[in-house]
Amino acid sequence: MWLYILVGSLAAAVFLISFFAFRYIFGRAREMDMSDRQQLLSSDWFMYEKEISEGIRWIEKQKWQDVEIKSSDGLTLRGRWLPKANAEKTALLFHGYHSMGHNDFSLSLKHYRDKGFNILMPDQRSHGRSEGKYCTFGALESDDCRLWINEALRLAGSDTQILLGGVSMGASTVLLSLKRGLPDNVRCIVADCGFTGPKNIIKWYMKNKYHMYLFPLLQLVGLYCQIFAHFTPSAYDTRKLLEENTKIPVFLAHGKPDSIVPYFMSEENDKACASKHVFFSSETAMHAGCALTEGNRYFNALDKFINECF
Repeated sequence: MWLYILVGSLAAAVFLISFFAFRYIFGRAREMDMSDRQQLLSSDWFMYEKEISEGIRWIEKQKWQDVEIKSSDGLTLRGRWLPKANAEKTALLFHGYHSMGHNDFSLSLKHYRDKGFNILMPDQRSHGRSEGKYCTFGALESDDCRLWINEALRLAGSDTQILLGGVSMGASTVLLSLKRGLPDNVRCIVADCGFTGPKNIIKWYMKNKYHMYLFPLLQLVGLYCQIFAHFTPSAYDTRKLLEENTKIPVFLAHGKPDSIVPYFMSEENDKACASKHVFFSSETAMHAGCALTEGNRYFNALDKFINECF
């Protein structure tokens, strides 16, 4: 009798732990907002306070227009649109996990603007002003990306040329969007410190950050993803899509000291990439920090890539 109770209690504990892990990882949470100085100073990016704050002030001074779309599963997704007179190019930019667009593109957004781009910057599902209870680490967000491309074509015109850009989870979003078959308007992808897929990054975190036994917790978290968030983590892998993509050029960037998304994941994406591609590697950049840390070296490499794509 006591053995049955013990086994039942252990099983219940495993199910509960895995459920709370699922809710913690994928559930909606308050985003970091670097326009709040205290949040910025308490973050890993505090040494770049001046650059980030100046970039955010510039972003917030622009004359943005609010836009929204409906996702394929009925969520209202919201974003901001910044048109540029006579622009023939549009940068569609996706922020990272529990972040915001003005955080992740605090330096690069003005750069894109000066290069002649319209800017469309969505709030990803379950972030910011967009609806959604769960994020899916680029899985369903990649479907949303395809719909945002349609919105960019509506706003900028059917002949606009599109750059898809993303940081962290946003980078995985734009890479996973390759599975949908992108229109010819998409001229390139810029993916900064992205991971290779939902299952891969969850597995890495559970093993290296939380020191959890993978079996059966990883399988149970995957089951909860299917039941509650309506996606299968193992079904999405950027490496497979990059192997199949021979048309759209890709710019990858990653810092070796990154402790949030491991550097080797961009190395694997680089090795898998069958199209024209560039891998910008930094010896010193932390997570999402290539533009901040490398400055002109990063932007010179990015500009060379963009000029060859447009």
